[in-house]
Amino acid sequence: MKLIKKLILVSLTPFVINGTAQAYDALLAPPSVEYPTKLIGQFMSFCVSTMNARASIDPTNQYVSQQQLNHTHSNVCSCIMDSYRYHNNQEVFDREFVGKTSADVPNFVQYLSQCSEINNNRAILRWGS
Repeated sequence: MKLIKKLILVSLTPFVINGTAQAYDALLAPPSVEYPTKLIGQFMSFCVSTMNARASIDPTNQYVSQQQLNHTHSNVCSCIMDSYRYHNNQEVFDREFVGKTSADVPNFVQYLSQCSEINNNRAILRWGS
């Protein structure tokens, strides 16, 4: 926990020193591309359900609670959706959402990899391994 507090303090230091509340607010700003709430909900439901189904057949997950899997998958899926909203318009998302192969969904593949890594790093910071 001390490490996380130090990381947060170090990351916020430039904003405190420079007194630039606007720069800090920009970091916390929502994505600039608006997506309909219904679309976000549908994606989240589909994404978490799909990830849970895949995890249930993975023997390495046999000792992980369903609650923990839901939490992890919700974090990853939220990150994926936010990545789309930051970097792509809804047209790109709609096209990739119906893709059949990984070649059809290059952004999704990239975002899944990045978001999974972020989630793993958060777990390492929290639990130490």
